[in-house]
Amino acid sequence: MDWTVLVLAALTLVLGYLGPWFGARLSPAESARGPFAVGLGALAAVALVAAGVGLAWHEFGRRGAARVGFLERVPAVAAFCRDNWYLDRLYRATVIRWATALSRAAHWNDERVVNGATDGLANGTAQGGRILALVQNGFVQAYLAVAVALIAVLAAAFSGLGLR
Repeated sequence: MDWTVLVLAALTLVLGYLGPWFGARLSPAESARGPFAVGLGALAAVALVAAGVGLAWHEFGRRGAARVGFLERVPAVAAFCRDNWYLDRLYRATVIRWATALSRAAHWNDERVVNGATDGLANGTAQGGRILALVQNGFVQAYLAVAVALIAVLAAAFSGLGLR
């Protein structure tokens, strides 16, 4: 297992340096910078890694080191890191507050608007049924008389408007 990881790491390292060279060979439109061309980004990354390794060695690896991280020596920075950079407070003040407000607005809309419209339609239908139940007396002749009267009223209204 160790050898596998070492071989893969070595191949990654070699291909990382040879990547631009392979890119220039595979894409002739690109200008070739050479297999070992190093840009400022790579140099900055190597410098940061070297600084981190050096700081870790200074704090923990050398003889007589206090083996206490540099953050512990500055109480304000240590408290800031212990509080997760105050991300929980920021999250509560923004995302959770906004989500709570949105859910309350959605609940109000559901209760007042959607349920109100549904309940209003149901109540109107029930009330209309109660009114129509008063008209229905079981006499078919009365139903026919009402239908003929409505047709006569509509005919009179349309004839008065000039619609024939």
